[in-house]
Amino acid sequence: MKLRTSLFLGAALMLVLSSCKKEEPNGATTPASKLRGKVELYDKWGNIVITGRSGTQAFLTGQFQNFQATTDNTGRFEFSDLPDGTYTVSVTRDGYATGQIANILFSKNSPTLAVQGEYQLLPTITLGVVSTAEVDSTEFMVFYDTQIIFVDTINEPWETAIDTLSANLYLRGVIGPVTPVPNAKTGYRVFLGKTPNTSPSNYLHTTHGVVSVNQNSAEPGVVEIIWNQQQWTNLGFSKGDMVYARIYGDAVNPIVYESPGGQTIFPTLSDEFGAGMDMIANF
Repeated sequence: MKLRTSLFLGAALMLVLSSCKKEEPNGATTPASKLRGKVELYDKWGNIVITGRSGTQAFLTGQFQNFQATTDNTGRFEFSDLPDGTYTVSVTRDGYATGQIANILFSKNSPTLAVQGEYQLLPTITLGVVSTAEVDSTEFMVFYDTQIIFVDTINEPWETAIDTLSANLYLRGVIGPVTPVPNAKTGYRVFLGKTPNTSPSNYLHTTHGVVSVNQNSAEPGVVEIIWNQQQWTNLGFSKGDMVYARIYGDAVNPIVYESPGGQTIFPTLSDEFGAGMDMIANF
């Protein structure tokens, strides 16, 4: 009888001790005191890199203290013993554009991030190769009733006085160089604005897309965008506005982040926009 009583008391004691490990004396759960992140790498064709992923550097910048970590071969990194505060994490790797997440609010007892055990989890950070694609040529056409007006914007900007209220505006570009690599793709990004200085830091609308640059494709590298009048209106343009468009090469998997100051950064854009991309349409 004594043996059975001792076993019962021992089991009860273990249960109490186990419960104490999960909760602090005040009844609160143990704080999520570590920050974990993951980096995904993509090559120039948009394929995810699954080998040799270790060695990416992650930097955590705070108001009073900075931290550094290195990813393992799964792309994961972590920071420990963080004081509560607001941080920016920047991720760098040779041959890739920098990635960043700003304004991370870290609180051990009141986390705003997803929690897994003792870890708070950052969104996955994607790194891609800076684009080397070039826009070889561009065209701007207006489809009005049955008439197609061809516009050569390489030599000079263009303006039309016709009533194109019901017209479709057709933006066409060719990105090169093409490649013999099977299923080769490249990304592009278009910026639209109303001023001559339309750029990645000054625009009303931007859109990203992907085209094939394989030599065996029917039209390798051809970018085609058609918007009707209502779509232009939805983008913020009205009849009589000038439309300035710029096309840049970009990563196949679009990479965008916000700087600590709130500016949108496009880290994988090609260095210069394509020739003749300063286009004007009066519709």
